[in-house]
Order: sequence, then C-alpha cells, then structure tokens
Amino acid sequence: MRSAIFIQNGRSRAAARDLPFCQLAVVVFDGYTSAVKNPIPAYSQWFPPQRSGDFLFSVKPVKFEIKEFNVVGRTRSLLTVGQVGTFGFDSLKYWEKQSLRRKQTSFLPEVTIDFSCAYTPRTSSAPGHNRYNEVTEDTVMKTPKPSIVTAAILAVTALALSGCAGVAAPAKSGGSGDTVTFRSWSPIEQTTKQMIDVFMADNPGSKIDATIFNYPQYLVDLQTRASSNTFPDIVGLQPGALTQQYRSNLMPLQDCAAKTWGSDWKSKFYPIGIEQAQAGNPEGDDNFYALPILVQTVNLWANTDLFKNANRQIPTTWSELASTVHAMKGKGYAPFMLPAKDNWVRNVVFLQIANNIDPGLVYRAENGEAKWTDPQIVKAFDYWGKLFTDGIAQDGAIGLDSYPTAANQFEAGNAAMIPLGAWWIQQSDPTKDQSAIPALSKGMAGYQPFLFPTIPGGASEPQYVGGIDVSLGISKNSKNPDLACKVLTDWIAGKGGQKLVDTMNDVPAVKGLTPSKFTSDKQKDIWNTLVDKWLPRVKYSRYFDSPKIDQAVGDALSAVATGSQTSGQAASSVQSVQDRVLAGG
Repeated sequence: MRSAIFIQNGRSRAAARDLPFCQLAVVVFDGYTSAVKNPIPAYSQWFPPQRSGDFLFSVKPVKFEIKEFNVVGRTRSLLTVGQVGTFGFDSLKYWEKQSLRRKQTSFLPEVTIDFSCAYTPRTSSAPGHNRYNEVTEDTVMKTPKPSIVTAAILAVTALALSGCAGVAAPAKSGGSGDTVTFRSWSPIEQTTKQMIDVFMADNPGSKIDATIFNYPQYLVDLQTRASSNTFPDIVGLQPGALTQQYRSNLMPLQDCAAKTWGSDWKSKFYPIGIEQAQAGNPEGDDNFYALPILVQTVNLWANTDLFKNANRQIPTTWSELASTVHAMKGKGYAPFMLPAKDNWVRNVVFLQIANNIDPGLVYRAENGEAKWTDPQIVKAFDYWGKLFTDGIAQDGAIGLDSYPTAANQFEAGNAAMIPLGAWWIQQSDPTKDQSAIPALSKGMAGYQPFLFPTIPGGASEPQYVGGIDVSLGISKNSKNPDLACKVLTDWIAGKGGQKLVDTMNDVPAVKGLTPSKFTSDKQKDIWNTLVDKWLPRVKYSRYFDSPKIDQAVGDALSAVATGSQTSGQAASSVQSVQDRVLAGG
C-alpha cells in the first residue's frame, strides 16, 4: 500500500492510491492551493530536474518556489531550497511506465517536509490540460492573495520496488561505524558492485552503502542532500561547474593522496586529469576537492556496418558530414542521431565545433579574456544551428534524450553516427556474458570512434576535447574520512580501479591500468586508440568552469536549435551572464 497526501479545506488527509511511488503534489494557482486528483510524483528519484516553468492545467499557470525545505530520511525530491519547479508533464501514466523500466531505491517509511509556497499568477500562451491532473472543487483551499501559503505535511508509507547497485540501505548524513555512503551516476551499478565486493573482501567489517542514479536524477539527489545536511561520504563529481557547486561540502584530498601514494602522487595521473581537477577553484585555492577516477575523450561514433552498406567513408570535414548524411537519408535509420535534449550533449558538441573553429577561444571568453560575441564564437553557434537547419540532425533532435533513448537506438542499429565519448566502449564489457551483448557492441564489432569533422575556415585538424569523466570527492563532514579515503584511492588505482578498468567503463585516470582481457582485436585497437593516441593529446576541456556559464551556453544552444534566437543573440545572452559572473554576480 502506498499513500499520498492531499490538502482539503485547510487540512491534510491521506488517500490510499495504487500509485508507483510515495507522492506529494501541491499546486498553487491564482490565489488557491489545491491538490490534484492524481498527483504528479514530486517525490520520485526519476522526476527530472527542472529549473523553472509553468503548471499546465486548465487554470492560470504559476511559478512555484520552495521557501523552506527540511527532509528526514532518504528521499528523492525535486524540490529544494530556493529552487523553482514545474509539474507540467504527461504525468502519472508516464511515471507508471518509467517505474516498470527502472529500478527504484527505497524510501524510509516516514518522510517529513516543511515548506511554504510563494505564488505569482501569470498567463501562458499555451496553457495545457491533462486529464490525469483534473482539479476537483472539493479539494480546494482558498487563501488570501497575494500572501504566502504554508503547509506542513507528513507523507507516510512508501514501499520500494528494489534497491540500486545491490548494496543500498537507507542512509542519512554519511556512514557510521565502519560504513561509508557513496552516491553517483557512474560507474554503472554492476561495475560499482564489483568494486565494492573486491574492497570489502580485503577489508572485512567495512561496508559501502552505494546508490547509482541516472545522471539527471543524481543532480537532483545531490542538491537535495546538500541542502538537507545528508551529504554522502563519497560523491561522484565532474570538474569545473559541478565540483565548484559543492566545494563548500567537500574536504581537500591532497593529504589523502599523499598518505596513500607518496608526495609524488600527481605523477600517477594523466596530466589532463590533474589539470582539470582544480578547474574553477578561486584564485589562490590550490586544493583538490575531487580526484579523477575515469577520464575520456568526447567524440563521435560510427556504425561501421551502415557505412559499409551505404558505401560511404567516415567524414573528416563538415562538407563530407553533410553529404554523408544526405546520402544516407531514407534508408530506415537516422544518419546523424543528435540527442539535443540534454544540456551536456549540447555543450560537448558545441565545444568540439568551437575548438575546431578557433581552438581555445571559448575558454578565454569564460575567463574574460575574450568576448562571447567574438565572430568566431558566433560562427560556432552558426554551425551548431546548421545541424538543425541543414537537416544533419534528425527531426525532433531537441526532444531526444541521450540515455536511455538515443543510446538504445544506436545500439539497436538505428543510427549511423552519434556524439558520445570514449565511454561507449563499455558496451563491449569483457566481464559480461558475451552472449547477452548486442551484435554491434560485442567486441566493438560494429563501431568506430572518430573526431568531430573540421569546420571551413577553422583549424586544419580536428581538436581533442575531453578530460575527466568522473571524479570522486569526500564530504568534509564525513564521520569516516579515513575509510572514505581508503575506498576512494582503491577505486582510483587499487583492486577496485582494476575491476573498473576491466569493465571498460571508461578510460582510467591513472597510468598503467589496462583491462585484464580483450574479447576481440578490434576492441583492443579501439582501446589503444582512445588511451594511447587520443587521450595524451586532449588539450581542451569538455566542461565550463562556471555553473552559470555552463547553463547559459546550454540554454543558448537550445534557443538556436529551436529557432527562438539567432546565433548573435545566443552569443550575446551568454555574454550577459558572463558579465555578471565577472562582476561577482
């Protein structure tokens, strides 16, 4: 039995529903607070993070801002302090479908939320109505306008479907005794379990409570924990924006590294990993708040079977890319599958384009040494736009997610090219039952990585973009910093690190680790290309240092893709954010 809480006539009442999650939804509109008949899950770990938006009901849509937020227990919530959320989705039926496809981590039986809602009526050019979210008159509580509506709600009884990574137990603000907590989106669950098992075999009595999320949901979970004093002992991070966002929650790691590997510990890592690990640190701050566990290149991947059938060569220039796409159209697959819904995909594709036009210029713009309105950066926005206007990307690209949809489509043979990165080699994991691996992925039989094609008038050779895939940080409030350090360093360069590399989850951050076995010569050749030829040449980061610039660029690219902004307007919008960042805003 699961229950949801509704607001009715100023009181809360529990209504048992056959719903997939413990749910709570409060809607504020035009001076009223109402619960909907079938509330959209605001408590699911699968609820996608949204920065702002409208409620799409048959009433005036409004903004919804959480003023206070306190959580007791292990929750998965969209709503955090100061965050603006939206509930305008296909709602319950969508989430029911998702719950059948994905594992869900358990909640504690009791969750307490205190919050208040500040509402501002506004109109919408396209208000929507969803038949699963019909507002009923008997569930309306009138409140004065334009005051603050406050509610204290107890959501009770939430059974889980199953745990993630096979090792998750409810946790609060880190481990206790000989337990440490770990939260991340990577490595994948099966790999994380192998890393945990080999560590615990050598460290009897220790326990690692781990949960692996899909990336967007991880960002929500991490933000929730940071604002509710439940920060995990060990967290997955990325350099620049993500690490800087949580720098105040993290402890410096150089002492941990020196204690484990000696004073020359930096030499164990590939230089790009050490360089990027400090990206975005304030001037004079030489600490390492995270250390890389995996590094990577970002690049394109080709389905070599489709290229062979079409009698085409993998493109190396923009004109070759365009002609290849048009030659492959109408053959029952997407010639160039672009999952442009994801901010990270938009940004990494843009960075490959921008560096192929004027290497390094975008980073100088972020540092204030150049302008985002520089003609060469505007040109990069132009070529991003050409992916859509020139028919290179598939129709509906801006609505396609990378994982799981685009990745599944590519592995099923429904696309000839896709922008991903070195981590795609993990599809051929040598530690898996090889009979269960799709034909294209087995031994990398049907794939070939290649660099983003050169741009007319730009650099004569493709530039190498990449760096850290995943880094690990330790909470400064960890109750077990020594054990957390031991786990972290083992997973980077010990037995856990070897297990990680054996699965080809991505390229190792330290030198000297190589998979224990390869399942084909092609798989080995691709691994050696990524590790020995490409990685040492990576000069340009796949990340921006500032979270605000990272978001501003992603938003600008989305606007260009949809045609709501020109390239010049998009560049100017980023420059406006840049000016505020440089001014300390």
